[in-house]
Order: sequence, then structure tokens, then C-alpha cells
Amino acid sequence: MAQEFDDKLLVRYLLRDLSQEERERIEERYFEDEQFFEELSIIEDRLIDEYLQGEMTGRERERFERQFLINQKRVEEVETSRALLGLLVQPPWYRRWRQAFQRWLRGRGLIMEVAFAGILLALALCGLWLLFERAQLRQQLEQARTLSQRKEQELQQQLDAQQKQLQQRDADRLAAGQLKEELQLTQAQLKHDEDEARRLQERLSSAQKTPLASSPERAALKVPTYVLPLYSVNTLGSNNRSQPPLLIKRGVALVRLKVYVQENNYQEYSASLQRVGGPVVWHQSIAKGRTDALGEWVLLDLPASLFKSKDYILKISAGASEANQETLALRQITVKNQNLSQD
Repeated sequence: MAQEFDDKLLVRYLLRDLSQEERERIEERYFEDEQFFEELSIIEDRLIDEYLQGEMTGRERERFERQFLINQKRVEEVETSRALLGLLVQPPWYRRWRQAFQRWLRGRGLIMEVAFAGILLALALCGLWLLFERAQLRQQLEQARTLSQRKEQELQQQLDAQQKQLQQRDADRLAAGQLKEELQLTQAQLKHDEDEARRLQERLSSAQKTPLASSPERAALKVPTYVLPLYSVNTLGSNNRSQPPLLIKRGVALVRLKVYVQENNYQEYSASLQRVGGPVVWHQSIAKGRTDALGEWVLLDLPASLFKSKDYILKISAGASEANQETLALRQITVKNQNLSQD
């Protein structure tokens, strides 16, 4: 037994005369150390014997009865010890009775004395056997209780581990569900953009097949007109790769762009032309566009001298004021100008 837990301290523990912190230290020890638990049981038995034999002070006896005999199990242990001790300890009246009985036996002969002594020896042996059996049963009971507590702790640990696994599995399923929803939304957006690009390509193909004489403006002004659809910002690069370059032939001084836009819900627009990787070379405010069978469109007239044989970005914005403009669509244009030498 460790020096910090001497016999006096353990007696005070059994009589509930320690602080809560000291009691918890002792209880942790006897749950972990089987030998310490057996020694505590021995001290408990000795405490019961001292109580039954009257070896306690008045205060100790009072505290034993109030703090130790607090449950039926301990009361039964004390009563059993009292009965067994009664077989071994002879009170004064019993000794006087036995002396008188022995004097009576002497007058009856040796055989009766031997028989009586044998009976007393048998009773003493029975008492010792009962004490031994009681100690054995108590030890087995405490071992079974300790084993049950350990099994309960192991089962609780297994239950906690399983609960953690279930919680982690639920969290993984929730994360997987969120990723699946995000993937579905991304796929739907991509399909929408592909469909929009396909519709714009169909409109462009149809416009390019339309004869130039069918437009009164072109026929009157004798100005070559280029029909361009505009795309949303996130489809700019993917749809521009398949478009042919804008070819400005020799002798052309004015370039007219008929630009189809996807929305025509604003009263005013603004258009700008910027060289890729360079400055803005042209900017103009535009009134509300027109509508034909292919959709909404606006006309842009630009001097041919603005264009070099380079790549440009045409931007259409809602609103004429630069502070309140909202970019609606973009179009990258590859220009081949035959009027100028290539820069």
C-alpha cells in the first residue's frame, strides 16, 4: 500500500471523515489496484470486529453507526460477524455456566468429558470455516463487481467510438451531398451557356446568309455591314475561336457593325472598342436598338482607319453614364485590314 494511504486514513475513509477530494483519490486507487482493494477490505473487517468487541471510543462508535451502517449490505455484514464472533468469544455468564457444567461432567465420567470437548471443538471448527467462507465469498463478490465495472467502462468506450464514427459518416454524407448539388448546378449553368452560344451561332449563320440588298440602310449608303452576335462574359473565349476574322477590303473607309445583343431592356447603351492588351480606341453612346426576326440589334459606324490587323474587344454596356454602366456582353474580333500595312 502506498504511504499516502495509511491505515488511519483508510479508517477515516470508511467512516466518511475525509474531504470529497481525498475520497475520490482513494476510490480511483482501489478501482485500478486489486491488491489495494483487498487491503481496504481487510481494514473494513477489522473495523467491524473492533465495533463488535467494544474497542471503539464513544465518538468512533457513534460515527461508525451513523456513517458506516448506511446500507442494508453493511448491516448484514455486521450481524453475520456478530453471530460468528458469538461462537468464538465467551461472555462471563457462559464461562460460569461452563465451569458448573464441567463439575457436573466430572461426576459422570471421562467419556462424557471427552464427548463434550469434541462438541466444543466441532463448534469452533464450524465457526472458523464460516469465517473463511465469508471472506472467500466477499472477495469473489468484490472481484465480480470490479470486473463488471471494467466491462461497463469498455462497453461505454466502444459505444462512444461507434457514435463518433456515425457522426463522421453523417458529416461525410452531408459534404458529399453538397458537392453533388454544386456539381449539378455547375452542369446546368454550363448547359445553359452552351445552348445560348448555339442559338447565337445559328442567328449569326442565318444573318450571314441574308443578301446585302435586303437591308435598306446598306443599299442606300453602299457601306459594307458586318453582322456580329455578342456573348456573355463567361463564354467570350470559347465562342470566339470558331469565328472567322473581320476582313476590311481595300478602298473601304467606313465599317458598319450590326450587333445583335441578348437584351434590349434599356433606353440607352454605350459601345467601346479596345485593342487586346492595349487602350480603348473608340467609344460612343447609342440610342435604344431595333428588333427584327433574329432579335435585338444596334448599328455601329466606325472609321476603317481605326482598325489595325490585330485583335480587338467590342463591349456593349447599359447606360450612357460611365459611373452607372453595366457590362452586358463582349465580343473579341480578329481584324484583317487590307488598307494598311500590318503593325
